[in-house]
Amino acid sequence: MQKLSYVLWNMTIPGKKATKAMLEKSKNELLRSESPNFQGVFMEMNFGEKKLVRALAAEPTKKPYAIDYIARHTLSAGGIQKSLKSLIDKNVVEIVDGTYRFVDAVFVRGSFRAN
Repeated sequence: MQKLSYVLWNMTIPGKKATKAMLEKSKNELLRSESPNFQGVFMEMNFGEKKLVRALAAEPTKKPYAIDYIARHTLSAGGIQKSLKSLIDKNVVEIVDGTYRFVDAVFVRGSFRAN
């Protein structure tokens, strides 16, 4: 959010208000500039971490160990446990109000842009 605010601030003419169009342009600029970083993080992940990232991107959850969640995303309980610990340690995933989600909301869009 801080970087998005910075990009938008730099686009805004002094004394004028930012517009929705400027916000959208700022989002696109942020994605363009950050995508290589996010893609690099994603490429360095092991297979299990990538599978879990894709699952969480498609369906954030409070219950990653639920049988139906595991089946829908072709995960394994052991793989989830190992990958969640690693992704939390790497500051990619966090738990907010009991839901596993990405620390940086832009990560999902930036990681999969070229994939």
